Amino acid sequence: MKLAHLKRIGTSFLMVLFAYGVYLFLVVPLIEPRIARGPKVHAGTSSGRATDAFQNEIKDLFPQDAWEMGDAKVIRNGNATLLFKDFESQEDKTVRVFPCTAVIRPETEDQAPLILQAPEGAIVRLDRQLDLRSGQFGRPVGGRLLGKIRIYSPGRADGTGRLLIETSNVQITTRRLWTANEVTVQYDQSYALGSDLIIQLMSANQSKQERESQSWGGVRSIELVKLHELHLEPDATSKRAETADSTENTRSPDMASDVPIKVTCNGPFKIDFYHKKVTFEDQVFLRRLNPDGVEDTLQCERLQMNLISRHNDERLPSEAAAEPQKQSTPRLDPHRIMAEGQPAILDSPARFVHVSGHKLSYDLTQQTFNLSSNPQDAKDQVQFRFRTHQVSARILFVELHDERRLKRLQAQGPGVYRGLLNPKEKTPVQASWLGVLAINDREKWQVLTMRDAAQVRLGNDGRIDAHQIQLWFELLESQPGQKRRDALPVRPQRMIATAGEQQPVKVFAPELRAQTKKLDALIETVAVAQPATSRDTVNRQPRANNPIARIQSRKPSKRVMDVTCDQVEMILRLRGKEVAMKQIDLLGQTRLMQRNSDQPREPIFGLAADSVQIRDQDGRGSHVLVAVGQPADIQTDAFRLQTAKLQLDRGSNILWTDDAGRMSMQVDRDLMTGEPLPNLQSMSLDWRGTMRFDGEVAAFDGDVEVRTDQRRLRARQLAVQLDQRIDFAKTKSEQKPQIQKVQADGNVFVENHEVDKRGELISVSYLRVPHVRYDHFTGDAFAQGPGRLVTHRAGFNQMQLPAPTQPGNSTELRPKSEDGKITFVQVDFQRQFVGNVQRRGAEFQGQVKVIYGPVMSWNEMINPDQALGERDVLMSGDRLAFAEGPTNELGQRSVNVSAYDNIYVEGKTFTARGQRLSYEQAKKLLVLEGTARADAVLSHQARVGLPRTETVARKIKFWTDTQRVEIQGGASADISNLGL
Repeated sequence: MKLAHLKRIGTSFLMVLFAYGVYLFLVVPLIEPRIARGPKVHAGTSSGRATDAFQNEIKDLFPQDAWEMGDAKVIRNGNATLLFKDFESQEDKTVRVFPCTAVIRPETEDQAPLILQAPEGAIVRLDRQLDLRSGQFGRPVGGRLLGKIRIYSPGRADGTGRLLIETSNVQITTRRLWTANEVTVQYDQSYALGSDLIIQLMSANQSKQERESQSWGGVRSIELVKLHELHLEPDATSKRAETADSTENTRSPDMASDVPIKVTCNGPFKIDFYHKKVTFEDQVFLRRLNPDGVEDTLQCERLQMNLISRHNDERLPSEAAAEPQKQSTPRLDPHRIMAEGQPAILDSPARFVHVSGHKLSYDLTQQTFNLSSNPQDAKDQVQFRFRTHQVSARILFVELHDERRLKRLQAQGPGVYRGLLNPKEKTPVQASWLGVLAINDREKWQVLTMRDAAQVRLGNDGRIDAHQIQLWFELLESQPGQKRRDALPVRPQRMIATAGEQQPVKVFAPELRAQTKKLDALIETVAVAQPATSRDTVNRQPRANNPIARIQSRKPSKRVMDVTCDQVEMILRLRGKEVAMKQIDLLGQTRLMQRNSDQPREPIFGLAADSVQIRDQDGRGSHVLVAVGQPADIQTDAFRLQTAKLQLDRGSNILWTDDAGRMSMQVDRDLMTGEPLPNLQSMSLDWRGTMRFDGEVAAFDGDVEVRTDQRRLRARQLAVQLDQRIDFAKTKSEQKPQIQKVQADGNVFVENHEVDKRGELISVSYLRVPHVRYDHFTGDAFAQGPGRLVTHRAGFNQMQLPAPTQPGNSTELRPKSEDGKITFVQVDFQRQFVGNVQRRGAEFQGQVKVIYGPVMSWNEMINPDQALGERDVLMSGDRLAFAEGPTNELGQRSVNVSAYDNIYVEGKTFTARGQRLSYEQAKKLLVLEGTARADAVLSHQARVGLPRTETVARKIKFWTDTQRVEIQGGASADISNLGL
């Protein structure tokens, strides 16, 4: 309710109460000191007519045939004139005057007179008997106005100020006036209906200063014990002032204040001038009908209006255009309105205000609300709504800047706040707290602060819990064409949340759960695209790459990310009711765990780092994650990755780092061959350069090293290709990706250790090549030469041949194991190695050289360029192939070995040359072949230093189990004591 309007209505109503007229003529003599000179009495003539001079003064006030215009006695006292026909002096010290009329002339000519009519007269009680002969009138001490009483004023020349008061049988004493009858008061269009009127007067013993400061013209209080209805409308003066206070181009019709107000209650209505307050009691209902048909209402059990005195020369700014009026009494203006109820409810739709609470207080000069709940009911709360602001709390203080925005608000919790982050886009925000909520204007900013168990909900899904939360709104300039009644536009800019000793900051979003010590969020507003017209809808369907269409059709993600860190900095993007994260920085001791919401106990991956940054590249959910740490540590259900700085681009589906790092995991297959392992093994992968994974191929660069329980691989570069692409933007795949291809480049070193069931080492091998690759699906293996394969195997077997026999004879050959010795095999090749794990075959190509023999330790090696040992064998050729044969009755696979082209075999006591050498383990058959042009040649000696014999044949067959030898197409043969 507008300040100037309330003041003028209250003042007008106080001035027009009929007691003012009664007071001027009948009450003043009761409470003011007796004047030294008596009143002037003008007696009528014998013809019964008043003097012509007086008739001219009152001719416009009464009809020509009225008794006041005829034989009337006149008594004047200052501006007051009493007219009566006759009087009777009673023995009980009373005087009856009948009929009687009082005329109160205004002090200025522009004011209308006030007329009181009591047709049945009045009885005045004196302090002593009336004695006309001695001129002793006595002092009035009480009296009555008899019968029907009418007080009216014709109003001013402009038609305003008309007054009519009707009641009956008014009792008067030196301290009060009262009547138990009906009372009707009408002032212009304002009126009051009630009964049982009581007017309390100031004591005559009080000083003039006391009466002026503690009463209104000597009246202490006015009370209608039963108020039926109070109808108030502003007078013409207030309308003129209101018009001067606003202009046609700024004043909205529904904001006009010149509209009526009605008040009803079932209890008393009292104006207490002594305590300067007006009260209504028992089911008070106040309503104000606005021009647009919407009502402002106030409902309560008790309504109190505190008044403030102003000197006559004090005027409000809104009254500057009104003509000054001289008043004989102090001006009383409403200062504060207080309402009590269960609850008291103030509803002003035209001004976008709704208030309810156990106690309401509104300061008219400061435009501030004070609201409090019932202290006896711990669950009771006050309610305040202003435009987009809605607050529920225990105690509330509100100061309005104007009808468009709040200036200050403070609410004691527990409480709830509801509003709009972006009123234009209708983005909702809801908050709760246990301590205090405050809203303050700071120049061009409006700041909302909550303390103690503060909670804010953003949009439809986001929520933040903290000890203290601040929301910053930028106050924008009004746009062209914006109406005055429209809310001042605001734009959310920032949110700061801080933790307390036992209250961390927690963030809840559809895809995020975070806990931190501080949250600092900047807010960006994105306009929502306008919906397509019907014409567009018919002719054009939304494109699949339309970002808005994608957002609206996007299914809720099943991924949930749990985060703990020291501080969170983020940029939020508001689009309508949707709140999305554009960027989030997690700073200090960051721990991140991502899970599927339907399987919260099975994390997809975890991340530990010093800081993590997540940003949305294009506004379509294509997030880029950057993790920095010493190291940043990522764990998934498949692997663990550690590096100084890791980056993930979900839009491009790339995971990469430019720093050294380590990846570790549990494997059930050999990384290089893809062969199943007997047990799960731990595998670690280290690199010193970079790593890049596009969801299909993981490429590692810079001194790469892979370790398992039994294998080690070193290379400058390593690439691992999966059988299916991993999409980082999707939830966990139902099928676990498998390794399809592995490729290593640059000084590749592969080392393998084999143990038996007891865990004892039985073999060690290593391969050194420039390049190697494996296909797990096809089983193909390839190594680029030059390269070397070295194998150590526990135990050593030696073949001993009998004495030389004739070609075609057979001899027995028995293997013998020498305990404590280790078999050493080294294969060097220059071109390449090709093989297939599934087909159990491999081939070395290009100047292949093999050294074979016993050694005494796992680190001992045989140098093929030095003299051979007693049991060492050296073999060379252009190709050397290994292939597994059929399985025997014990379930063991046999091995077939073949060497081709320029075969040379050398032992301590023999040498052999040929075009092809083969050994079939299943048949225990060793075959050395020549060609049509060149036979196979076998040269040997019984022992070192003895003469050497030579065997030349097209083909030489040797069965190792029976020591049988067969020579085909041979010219000569002597193969005893070969030392095999």
